[in-house]
Amino acid sequence: MRLMHIGTDEAGYGPTLGPLVITATVWEGPHHLYPNHWYDLLSPFVVSAPRLRPSGTGNRDDEQAPVVITDSKRIYRSGGGLGGLERTALGLLGLAHGIPKSWQELIEYVDPAALADLSITPWLADFNPPLPVAATPNQVKQAANQLLQAMDKADLRCTKIRCRFITAFRFNQELERFASKSELLSHVTLRIVCELLPNQGEVILWADRHGGRAHYANVLYQAFDASFVHIEQESTDRSSYRVSRAQHQFRAVFLTKAERLLPVAAASLVSKYLRELAMLAFNRFWQRRVPGLRPTAGYPVDAQRFLAEIASIQQRLGLSADLVRRRK
Repeated sequence: MRLMHIGTDEAGYGPTLGPLVITATVWEGPHHLYPNHWYDLLSPFVVSAPRLRPSGTGNRDDEQAPVVITDSKRIYRSGGGLGGLERTALGLLGLAHGIPKSWQELIEYVDPAALADLSITPWLADFNPPLPVAATPNQVKQAANQLLQAMDKADLRCTKIRCRFITAFRFNQELERFASKSELLSHVTLRIVCELLPNQGEVILWADRHGGRAHYANVLYQAFDASFVHIEQESTDRSSYRVSRAQHQFRAVFLTKAERLLPVAAASLVSKYLRELAMLAFNRFWQRRVPGLRPTAGYPVDAQRFLAEIASIQQRLGLSADLVRRRK
């Protein structure tokens, strides 16, 4: 009997500039096999921590390196190289969809509904670089092959990856419907999960805590039109529930540091990859128009600096504040 696991995570919750990206990854495996054991089974092809690169090694060595699936903050730092993050993210996408060859193809794979919002966002409307942008095609292909070998060995499958790519403009619109951005995050995340849930079979949702939130029964009732939500546990580091809807039940588990579980870590990596490519487009757009402008990662303090430096050009272009920045 197979067990479905859905892992969710986001990138861009804290920043003022750039998109919020929320991702769900869907996995199937033996009924007895829980994600806290997956790394042992996937070794040596998949590891949970980046290895230190020996001096003098190059791309050939990178192609043979294990695939790192972990919290995206452990692989990528703003201003650092995008290659390691890209290698893993595109490798994961290769398992579920095939490796995308361009930005537009990537969005079509994971969130085709976002294409309309991208078309009205000046820095994304014509943005369509070939992929990969930092890793080599061989590194990505090798990562996908290693993942496939590891999954076959462990009898695991990654069957789907779905995202919500929420531009600043869309974020501000969505925020009008919710009391806080934490509530927005919970509702949008669970809407993705709702679209992915099967009508039968055992399913467990694994998610990181949303803005430190500890109680999810009400939002689970609303998101899934549930007939009953049984609270299994609500503690300082774990909130778990049994959700009944129509003829189907599933479990939902919200954890602190949930990225230690591979399905959540994979969602973190894909979310971060999409956001970083979007920030690349955002910075290039403004740097072409403001000489000497330093790029931004979008976090609140530096966002104020960036917004002040682009203010006159933004006004000249007639771009509204809601298009450029998020209200919260």
